Amino acid sequence: MKLVNNTICKMIMGRSCSEENGEAERVISLVAKSDALAKKFFLAAILRKPLPKFGISLFKKELLDVLSKFDEVLEKILVENKEKLDQEHQQDTVMMDKLLEAYGDENADCKISRDHIKSLFVDLFVAGTDTSTHTIQWIMAEIIHNSYILEILREEIDSVVGKTRLIQETDLPNLPYLQAIVKEGLRLHPPVPLVVRTLQERCMIGGFYVLEKTTLLVNGYAMMRDPEYWEYPLEFKPERFLTSSMKKDEIRDEVLKYIPFGSGRRGCAGANLAYVSVGTAIGVMCQCFDWKTKEDKVNMDEAAGKITLTMAHPPKCTLVPRTLIPLTLCMQIPIS
Repeated sequence: MKLVNNTICKMIMGRSCSEENGEAERVISLVAKSDALAKKFFLAAILRKPLPKFGISLFKKELLDVLSKFDEVLEKILVENKEKLDQEHQQDTVMMDKLLEAYGDENADCKISRDHIKSLFVDLFVAGTDTSTHTIQWIMAEIIHNSYILEILREEIDSVVGKTRLIQETDLPNLPYLQAIVKEGLRLHPPVPLVVRTLQERCMIGGFYVLEKTTLLVNGYAMMRDPEYWEYPLEFKPERFLTSSMKKDEIRDEVLKYIPFGSGRRGCAGANLAYVSVGTAIGVMCQCFDWKTKEDKVNMDEAAGKITLTMAHPPKCTLVPRTLIPLTLCMQIPIS
């Protein structure tokens, strides 16, 4: 969680959230509260018409409380960043600087407010932190559960990257097996299993006539485990994504059986970022460490009642530095 949170913070403002003043802990806590609220949003999206009739409150108080605390944290960050920018007179280098510049430009074609900036950052934190965290957890659990995968991955990493430096983002295109592992992890354990969509036009679906404005649930979890479309659908087999039949263009435009990020214009805008950040994290973790568990078998049960697909019993691991990688190099990895 801290690794992903720091990655997002560095993208947004060029630095990690501070551990000393509790900034990081507050952001992580607010993300967790937002995830709990997401379940209620999900229910409201399905039952939005019946709910007002029964006079059920749509958790307005809880929502305002979380937003107020997010506002407090982010406003402080905005003020500190603006003061630093004014003092050092640096060229704008991070997202926050650019947005503050646009906010202060009276002649800008598109006017944005401080609330717009803070709302965008809340979206990035909420959408990116929990989902990426659990995706990394699921994939590492599958790698530990299937030891042969770790051996193949390390052979690929050692041959492409070598044994004297860490994996970089630019290495990912040359590591097809690592990419396949991430894709297979997302297929078997999609971070958001169910997606809500509202029809803009009436149509026929599976022999049923569906009116426009009907709200539908797309069960991506079931689709990506359907034996009609996937061979051995419940097995973790990264090799399936190394075949020519699963090219990127086919996945995106023709074969709508792989949809961990949704699809179409409403698909997840952070898909490419997720592949890079998760792939880099998984690669470095496997490159530098052996992962030892007390249990003979990893418990792959899913937690109930979660919007984000979560492990019921995340494995507790002992990290053993690999002798092939210098210890001082590995200790630079920001693993929580």
